Amino acid sequence: MKSAPNITPYLPILWIVTTLGLSYCQGPSDNRDLRSETPPAFVRVNAHTSESAPSVLDLYAYGAAIIRAKDCTDPASWFYQGSMHAVPPKDSIPGLDTLCGFYNEGQVLKAWNSCPHMYPTDQQLNFLTWHRLYIYYYERNIRYQIANGGEGYPGLGEDVAAGFSLPYWDYSNQPSIPDQFRQETLTTQYAGLITNPLYETGRSPSLMAGLPIDYQAMDSIAIHVGTEVRNLCVRTMQQALTISDFLSLSDVSEFSRGLEDRLHNVMHDYIGGAVDDKDKTTAIYNRIYQKEGNGFGLMGYIPSAGFDQVFFLHHSNVDRMFAAWESRYGPVTIGQMDQYGGDWDSIRQIYTFWDTPANSWVTYETRQDMLDAVHAID
Repeated sequence: MKSAPNITPYLPILWIVTTLGLSYCQGPSDNRDLRSETPPAFVRVNAHTSESAPSVLDLYAYGAAIIRAKDCTDPASWFYQGSMHAVPPKDSIPGLDTLCGFYNEGQVLKAWNSCPHMYPTDQQLNFLTWHRLYIYYYERNIRYQIANGGEGYPGLGEDVAAGFSLPYWDYSNQPSIPDQFRQETLTTQYAGLITNPLYETGRSPSLMAGLPIDYQAMDSIAIHVGTEVRNLCVRTMQQALTISDFLSLSDVSEFSRGLEDRLHNVMHDYIGGAVDDKDKTTAIYNRIYQKEGNGFGLMGYIPSAGFDQVFFLHHSNVDRMFAAWESRYGPVTIGQMDQYGGDWDSIRQIYTFWDTPANSWVTYETRQDMLDAVHAID
């Protein structure tokens, strides 16, 4: 990503997500202490093999359609949420930004450009903790939109919305992108025929044609060398998607670096069209940068990756592996975060998230508060 063998024995099949332990900079409107309540449990399922996957993906499309229609300055909107991960510098977008008129002024909004990707070793654990919280609040946003509606879509109610959690794409065992992400229009059980917000032209042409990942395709592996990131080795996709090499590592820093540098990065590259030989000869239009190039899909570049809805299935799978590591070796400790999380005063600004159900920003004032919230997402 630019600046496989079966893994079931290691990983929980069901992924439970709760809402316990959040620290709000502003309380909910009725001043309830959400931490004192028994949180509902939600299950993240396999996007290919789960019986509930079609319904879950329908709900995902429904909620995504609502946030896609929101103004880009609304923290719950698709553009704002993607920009919280990262957004291209304004001077890298030719002409006017057609997706967000506000950005034409060159100003960024609160919590934009927060992704801690490819940080040096002494700050690297933020990759695991930040992304867990980022996709968690995104998931809550989508679930809220499903329940309450907006932008011309009626609310479906809390009971229906409770059927949604971010599914995961287990690309080590299911090599094809889920079909719902390849269809330009989608007929859902909740909204009929809609322009599909899960569809994105700026992806690997081979995946979008329904072809599986070429596990023998080669990609360079970017690894950390001190404070630098270097492309030091080339591996096949099958090698890069084999997690046993780093899931067996008891040192959390080595595990985190291995997960990010290999599986995480090469899947970003592959979905972005920068790995498969057929993809690399095809110009791909990146609508966030508003220009095209070979291997220029959204997922292949940090500033555009968070705008592709498949990003969240990818990171749901990455987070599933983080949970598997913690299940084996125990939760990440505050001592490990102090050692590999960087100076908190210089890093804490990235831990700010928009919580749509509470209609407020969430900030973590201390590293312990942040880590408690990470571990409450079980």
